[in-house]
Amino acid sequence: MKEVSLVTFEHTLSFVRFLKARKNQKMPYGLTVVSTLENGFLLLFACGSQVMYHCRKAIHVRERDRTMTRLLEHFDFYIMPVINVDGYEYTWSHPSNRLWRKSRSSHGNSKCIGTDMNRNFDAHWCGPGASHSECQEIYCGPYPESEPEVKAVARFVRDHKDTIKAYITMHSYSQLVLFPYSYTMNKSKDHEELESLAQKAAKAIKRTTWKTYRPGAGAQTICKYDFTAMKGKTVYPC
Repeated sequence: MKEVSLVTFEHTLSFVRFLKARKNQKMPYGLTVVSTLENGFLLLFACGSQVMYHCRKAIHVRERDRTMTRLLEHFDFYIMPVINVDGYEYTWSHPSNRLWRKSRSSHGNSKCIGTDMNRNFDAHWCGPGASHSECQEIYCGPYPESEPEVKAVARFVRDHKDTIKAYITMHSYSQLVLFPYSYTMNKSKDHEELESLAQKAAKAIKRTTWKTYRPGAGAQTICKYDFTAMKGKTVYPC
């Protein structure tokens, strides 16, 4: 019988800490948070296949791409392959509910399960485009950061806010490159810079895949809700 060596989570953490200790502690890093809506396919360690593809490309392309080599040499990339692990597992254990988007938490005496993690962050919490009703797909939760997964991400970002240079999330639907804001039509203070980056990203995607992605601020593109004007009273969450 072939012997199989297992690596525990503690061993993995120790190895990551060992690598970090050998690097320049002043080095800035980018943070990538992915699969927030859990509708992507996952591979080893419940990692989104799309994310694993990007990681694999980044590792191997550095041998012939100087830009990627420079990025990997000067930045740390922290990757969260999937946040809503319970919600994603539910989509596989209950195939008839493959498009489940919320968490699997239970609050109060409601018979409805889950909170929309996208709307649970403590940033303009439960404003337009969110709901206080537990049974809605866009339920924002009983209070900001009520979900432990959201609290963990928020805490990580707050703890490293002085060194984070980029924060990227990957959505599982629509061919869009979105940037702030989504809660208001007002432009962010760095709107022009973000718009330029989004346009460049869309062009790069087009150049390499022939797929057309539309860049724009979230509110101006898809996420500004007017519930009184919804067609057929159907909500399409972003």
